Amino acid sequence: MEMLILLVGVTFIGLFLLAAGIKLGRKFQHYDNLKTVNGELREQLTKRRHTYPTADGLEDAMAVAIDLLLREEAANKYRSARFNQLNEILGKVREGPLSYDSDRQADRPPDNG
Repeated sequence: MEMLILLVGVTFIGLFLLAAGIKLGRKFQHYDNLKTVNGELREQLTKRRHTYPTADGLEDAMAVAIDLLLREEAANKYRSARFNQLNEILGKVREGPLSYDSDRQADRPPDNG
């Protein structure tokens, strides 16, 4: 009976040590992976990057693209405001043959903003 208890105890201790070893092995593997990634990142830092003129050219190209988008947005706002004026005029004309006041002043273009 004592031998059985001793055998069960040794088995539990062995399983515990095996589980701890497996967990410790995973930690070492994770550490090795981190070292590999660190080495790869350090290699990338030493590689040649864009030159200053290339970076300046890319920056100028982005500035032109942003300016183009802003001008397009302003043109869309202007176009939308003029369509609204057109709809108001045509809506007044549709009310009847005499509903449009022909003596009124012409609509001024809306502000661009």
